[in-house]
Amino acid sequence: MLAGVKSTSYAVSFAARREAARAGADDVLFVADGQVLETATANIWWCAGGSLYTPATGAGVLAGVTRGVLQELEAADEGVYLLGDLLAADEVFVTSSIREVMPVVSVDGHPIGGGLPGPAVARLQAALRLRSTP
Repeated sequence: MLAGVKSTSYAVSFAARREAARAGADDVLFVADGQVLETATANIWWCAGGSLYTPATGAGVLAGVTRGVLQELEAADEGVYLLGDLLAADEVFVTSSIREVMPVVSVDGHPIGGGLPGPAVARLQAALRLRSTP
């Protein structure tokens, strides 16, 4: 809707989520010119071939707090990635302060990782919780 706009307003994000819900989806993935950005209120990540990937921050991708913590816990490649990269992943997940680490099992009806959460999600959920335990 507003590709490339960096804003702290959730108006567009919530409108997009309502539209996604009408289509039967749980969330919306923002993609601009084929490039994966983020979801309405979370950063997106994926594992492929044993490596972790996430779009680089900048226009259309905000630096989330949980994203930053995960980057301290485990190395991830940041860059510009196409939707095909994400769809070919072994596992996909989102991060946010509210959801922490949440698996994504399909994108537009395309199953990810056989449609089940993968081991990276479990590993990163545990590491994040261990990190936040006093």
